[in-house]
Amino acid sequence: MDAGAIPFTLDLRALPANSPFNLLGDSDGGGTITIGGQDGLDAILSEATIYAPATLMTDDSRDPRPASYAITNSRLTFAHPAGIGTGGPGGGMAVNYKNLKSLQVNGGLGGNTYNVQSVEGRHATSIVSAGKDIVNVGDNGSVQGILGSLAVDAGNVSLIVDDSADPAPRTVTLTPTSITGLAPAEIDYDSGVTNLTVNGGYGGNTITIQNTAAQANTTVNSGNGVDNVYVQGTTGPLTVNTQQGGTAPGFNGFEGVIVGGPAGTAGTLNTIQGVLTINTLGRPGVDYATVALFDTATTAPETYILTSDTIRRSGAAPIYYRVTNQLEFHLGSR
Repeated sequence: MDAGAIPFTLDLRALPANSPFNLLGDSDGGGTITIGGQDGLDAILSEATIYAPATLMTDDSRDPRPASYAITNSRLTFAHPAGIGTGGPGGGMAVNYKNLKSLQVNGGLGGNTYNVQSVEGRHATSIVSAGKDIVNVGDNGSVQGILGSLAVDAGNVSLIVDDSADPAPRTVTLTPTSITGLAPAEIDYDSGVTNLTVNGGYGGNTITIQNTAAQANTTVNSGNGVDNVYVQGTTGPLTVNTQQGGTAPGFNGFEGVIVGGPAGTAGTLNTIQGVLTINTLGRPGVDYATVALFDTATTAPETYILTSDTIRRSGAAPIYYRVTNQLEFHLGSR
């Protein structure tokens, strides 16, 4: 089938075995193609190929069984785990694509796993989750193949963004709804993400956490390099793990976790409203990290209680810590 210059809508609800479907075209007709629907993706028994500047949607939203998706910059595959009945003759399908305008993957209710390995730079990709799902972003520990924007529209999702094998230093910013600077393109997510894990690479990263989402447990593993992590605010709980301070033998430099604001500027702990846990990890006797708290912009009298593993400050959430070098307080004045 050829995609022409006239806008079109195509619903591909079933495809018999040994009957591949091809849609080819270069003209921008503004087409929309939906694969699946009432019977989900189990009725798609042959491979589909979409090589056209169209909006592509896959629809398995009514499927109550768990499924696994693999998504790359040119191919999507879908299958039920072994031993899961499909309620029909299907259970696995594949779609090849290029030159898309956008790709939207609508999952079912059964608890799915989405493995997003790469995204083509010319189109945006969105995952629409309806169940208690897992979304893994990265290919063998690298998110450098995420060249187009990726959005996770979640029902109840654990989102893992893994760049742990990346040797290049990255400057990363986390907000309650986005990650920028880790992958070439932005990664967005909504309030349906209840667990967020971000793994940095080993090149030596600078990670700024502007704030955390109220509904999510957020974990940032800074990576096996000499990293600096800036925690400017928390609404939901946040765990920061600095890791091995370099891949070369011996001491490679001090890592830092700075809370309340960048070093040398006015900061406040008033923005720490979600519980913060800081673990400076690494090779004993080799890797060292400093935890610095900046409350210099605070002029009101505050009460601080310090124990061997906890910092409590009036008006702020508790900070639990494990520090391998030194703990610093930078306080304001009245």
